[in-house]
Amino acid sequence: AIAGKPDPAPYQLALDYFGIKAKQAIAFEDSPSGIRSSVGAGIATIGIASTYDPKVLCDCGAIFAVPDFTSPQLWTWLDSPAKNDPDPN
Repeated sequence: AIAGKPDPAPYQLALDYFGIKAKQAIAFEDSPSGIRSSVGAGIATIGIASTYDPKVLCDCGAIFAVPDFTSPQLWTWLDSPAKNDPDPN
């Protein structure tokens, strides 16, 4: 059995399955354990602050947090060639 979150193993398994490197992926997580898992696998992670405060999600390793997928900040970042820069501002 594979380890669960916050272990990075679930994300590593997905990266391996799809044959991509962590730097080619983006994770969207709404919990501290999920963020620790994706960040532990080396994946740029965006916090979705639907349950937890954005600061909590960022303190766990999210590069920034948004309230939901309609956030202009998220779409600006996704459309930006600078998304490899860990500072979204």
